[in-house]
Amino acid sequence: MRRLLQPLNRRKDGPALVAVDFRGARPGADIRGLADTAERPVWEFTAARWAGVKVDPDARAYAAAYADALAESPCEDVRLLGFCAGSMLALELARELRARGRAVALTLIDPLPIGVEFLAVVHAQITRAPSAEVRAGLGRLAGDGPATFAYLAGLAQEHHERQCASLGIPADDEIALDLIDRYLSWIEFAVAASTARRTPYPGPAAVLLSADYGDRAAVEDHWEVDRFAADQADMLRDPAVLEAILRRVS
Repeated sequence: MRRLLQPLNRRKDGPALVAVDFRGARPGADIRGLADTAERPVWEFTAARWAGVKVDPDARAYAAAYADALAESPCEDVRLLGFCAGSMLALELARELRARGRAVALTLIDPLPIGVEFLAVVHAQITRAPSAEVRAGLGRLAGDGPATFAYLAGLAQEHHERQCASLGIPADDEIALDLIDRYLSWIEFAVAASTARRTPYPGPAAVLLSADYGDRAAVEDHWEVDRFAADQADMLRDPAVLEAILRRVS
């Protein structure tokens, strides 16, 4: 059963680490090692669409839905963790929780503000198509989450139907539908993250940066920063990073 917020281990004691990971339609894909290592509950939010929850692809709408799900969960003492583009939704969620009177500590790993360039790359990765024309289209829609999602989703759907036709697979085949659902969930998650406000969180927060993180200076102006030798792809497999995350959860 797909859920908006789901546990990644069976531990009950101690503060819960609640993650917002960029791979929103692949729950647990990146933080499974952390869930296995932590002597604490580890939970993760997934993309709203993947969980069957109807939410506008907008950061504040996502944050409200996530906060509602958290309020209905057994997680009381919470530490938020955001990774890559998921950091932007973790930031928005932290603001939403604070507005509801529930301040939480926040740890971000390689926070990535999403813009037109990134969304064009997302589209190119999904459709294997050049992104120049898409970039121009996105530029006209910047900041409008629902319109941006509708635009990218339409392109992804067209690509999906062409691919199914070329392979002789019905577009409504169960496996094909599952695949396009994952695509659209990923797009929705990325678009929602792209609308997040880029102002610092006023509560306790820290940032963990990989060796290949690009804009360190901008982050260091606003956050307490720890730097690591691992590249971004290995951050959640690096023992030093996992130790740093768990130290902040304690």
